[in-house]
Amino acid sequence: MASENYRKLIDEVCAIAKIANPKLFYTTADVTVDGVNFTLIDGSTEQEEGLAMYCDFGALPVKNRADVLERLLEINLTMHGVNTPVFTVNFETRHVLLARRIPIGHISALDLMNTLSEYSAHSKEWRRTFYLHEAR
Repeated sequence: MASENYRKLIDEVCAIAKIANPKLFYTTADVTVDGVNFTLIDGSTEQEEGLAMYCDFGALPVKNRADVLERLLEINLTMHGVNTPVFTVNFETRHVLLARRIPIGHISALDLMNTLSEYSAHSKEWRRTFYLHEAR
């Protein structure tokens, strides 16, 4: 069961977004922001309550696949840190995900919504350029 503070955060996000029945999102919140899919779940540990967020960046390209994967690894190194995002691949869909765990006490509902919007914009940019120097 999701922690009380996670449920409260989901309640606040749903209130801002005018989403009825936030209880439907307590186990798994699958949401779409500007055409980009996200999954939010309770990412609490024994030490700290948290939110786990997954942003679907889309499928890896066939062309320049190795270059794209190398670029994502380079970005992972520059972003490395506590509670920072990391790129990974969803083993079911084979899509690139931007995964992040955020301590509940470090983010408000409005901050979370702004983060979703920001990650959505990054996802769209990646789909266009794969973060390589030239657009595909």
